[in-house]
Amino acid sequence: MLTPPTEIEIAEAIAATTGVGTISDVIRRLAFQRDMLRQAIILHRAHKADDRCIEDDDRLYEALGDGIKCDRRVGDKDAMLANCKRFIEQRCEGGGPWKSYEALRGELFKVAAALHRLDAIYRDEMDEPRERPSWLAEALAIRIE
Repeated sequence: MLTPPTEIEIAEAIAATTGVGTISDVIRRLAFQRDMLRQAIILHRAHKADDRCIEDDDRLYEALGDGIKCDRRVGDKDAMLANCKRFIEQRCEGGGPWKSYEALRGELFKVAAALHRLDAIYRDEMDEPRERPSWLAEALAIRIE
């Protein structure tokens, strides 16, 4: 029965065939790559439900460092939508610690209303016209759709 090679055996083989340095150098490089891939997977896993998007896959693929980009083509639109529906049906269990986009949107409307009330108070309490603070002007300029 074959046993998988140890890290030392892998490092020895890489050092011998590539001439990239000592076994210690190779082990350090492999450990660094392992840690980078581990972090990429942890970050990808941390994005739950409707937080996950194609950009998460892009970052995960980039962590490999081989230059191969995520293929975003979906082929037949109807087949893809059917697959998406099946995927969602299989994964929807309800609950979870995250809020839905609709819940977040509702909170955003409440924050926007509070900012507009704050702006009205700010303007009413001023004896002479002044510019709004930049943070308030920027916040009021955000369009919620």
